[in-house]
Amino acid sequence: MTAEAETNSVPPAVRKAVLERDGGNCRVCGATVENPALHHIEYLSEGGKNVAENLITVHWMFWPRCHEVVHSNKRLWQPILKIVVKHDGINARQLLRWARKRKSGRVLAHKVVRN
Repeated sequence: MTAEAETNSVPPAVRKAVLERDGGNCRVCGATVENPALHHIEYLSEGGKNVAENLITVHWMFWPRCHEVVHSNKRLWQPILKIVVKHDGINARQLLRWARKRKSGRVLAHKVVRN
């Protein structure tokens, strides 16, 4: 394994903790995930860390390919995922739908759910 690969890999204990926290569900759409992948909310390339608070469980290979969805618009999804990871029982699509319905889509994600 290269030094870069060692730096980029999520430690097994962190992976296990994230998968347990998320209960086998995709944190983007809420569906049960048979082949889970972890997504870094703050990308490693931008200084994100391999810690549970920066990781969520997502669909990887099959519909709805939520991993591709969150990469399609970082500016939209990153603030939402930062909220979702802190609150059990909600997923990113629920939060986005609620915000758009509540404020016609103009509410900032960090104002939707307060700690």
